[in-house]
Amino acid sequence: MFTKITDADLEGKGVIGLPDTPGLSTAEMQQKFEETARSVLVPAFNRLVEELACGVGVSGASSVGVVLPDGSAGTLQQHVLDKNNPHGLTAASIGAVTAQQMSQAIAGAVFDTGAADMTKSVYDTQNRGLDVYQYTDDAIAAAITAALNGEV
Repeated sequence: MFTKITDADLEGKGVIGLPDTPGLSTAEMQQKFEETARSVLVPAFNRLVEELACGVGVSGASSVGVVLPDGSAGTLQQHVLDKNNPHGLTAASIGAVTAQQMSQAIAGAVFDTGAADMTKSVYDTQNRGLDVYQYTDDAIAAAITAALNGEV
């Protein structure tokens, strides 16, 4: 488990509680100002780094709940490098648009530009997979055939 800094760790460290005129030399006063950082914060930070480091046995990452896909306790580095969606995020869970929503937005933008007559939703409603010119040729041929047969 991780170790936190307590009031006892800070007791008597630093400049808090010193008199207005502490009677210290310049070097002693500099040391007093650095005391909290050097004797409390830096060691605590370094201890945390060691606790989180990938090591033998239980790692710090497993202490915060890192679990690999096989169910074993993982290291923080393994967790960070896992690109297989270890948290099970979905587009909806983070407020992102889905691929379908994006496709609809793009199609709508294309339609709004006036190019809609060239979109599949306009000229390929039966999903035949032909280009727009083939549809035009087919329509003209059908109209000519209908006219020749007296159907018009």
